[in-house]
Amino acid sequence: MNGTLQPMQWANALSTRASLEGAVKEAISQLKQRFDTTPDLGLVFISSAFTSEFPRLLPLIQELLPVPTLVGCSGGGVIGMGVNDQPVEVEASPALSLTLASLPEVTVKSFHLTSDDLPDLDSPPDAWIDLLGVAPQDNPQFILMADPFSSSINDLLQGIDFAYPNAVKIGGLAGVDSFNRHSGLFCDRTTTQRASWVWRCLAR
Repeated sequence: MNGTLQPMQWANALSTRASLEGAVKEAISQLKQRFDTTPDLGLVFISSAFTSEFPRLLPLIQELLPVPTLVGCSGGGVIGMGVNDQPVEVEASPALSLTLASLPEVTVKSFHLTSDDLPDLDSPPDAWIDLLGVAPQDNPQFILMADPFSSSINDLLQGIDFAYPNAVKIGGLAGVDSFNRHSGLFCDRTTTQRASWVWRCLAR
């Protein structure tokens, strides 16, 4: 590690274009000019109006801007930075919000868990540490995005709290579309509707 720590950089773009291709291109076009190097992390949130096109989202983003770790979920409402960098909330309409981050001296890794992967609640902390593959002394911070119909969300939260009592854990539930009751969870190049996606940041 050198003596000068480079600052973290975060930037967000919001698109309300009705076509998925147009929304992705517009958001990435706005963000590319704000980064000199490839960002380390991407967080994408997309309105349920695009439900039928969820499988196309990650390939479109990665084709235009390969991001090592890209996670996100669907939402009934989407928030992002609009004109003049003012926050805008879009509900019940097509919208895509993409946040990119450059995180020097931070290790970022994504993974997903299903209910079948979880240790039972009588398991020791080591069972959860082995599952997640990160030591508590590495000071991990967690974001969890979960399917709202999953029956094991509380079990997962309790397990992570048990194994990592000092770690920050934030996140939320994916939004569902009103017609098919489907949600979308996204991780790197995989889209699913029945999993709990987690990404972790390990500060160095």
